Amino acid sequence: MDYSETAEAESTQHAGRRLVSNFDDAFTETDNAFHSGAIQRLSSATLRVHLLTLANQPARELQQRDVIRSMLIAELLLQRQMERIVRRVSRDRWIAAAVALAALLTSLLAILFVATREPLIIQAPPPPLEQQQQPRQ
Repeated sequence: MDYSETAEAESTQHAGRRLVSNFDDAFTETDNAFHSGAIQRLSSATLRVHLLTLANQPARELQQRDVIRSMLIAELLLQRQMERIVRRVSRDRWIAAAVALAALLTSLLAILFVATREPLIIQAPPPPLEQQQQPRQ
């Protein structure tokens, strides 16, 4: 979890505490966001607050509309999370391709460098001095 996700989670927790004390205002705000169509433009932290609002609604007041709204908010949050994952994977794919290309170029340069040098002739080492100075019979 990076810093922005941590900060967003903390702001959601703070907003959730505010929600418990002011449920009616939060529910009205959620209702207004759906009626105006602004629900898709809200930040993820605000959507989580709206989801908490709908989830904390008393059971006797629960309506099908609230269940559908909860599902829509959860879908929006999931979609945003998936978009972040896709962006991250796409970036990682480009990084991996660049590393593979660099490895290929390095290998080709090494082959080219070795091919352009004069061939190395390997000679047998000279015999030890003791064998060279022995008289022949």
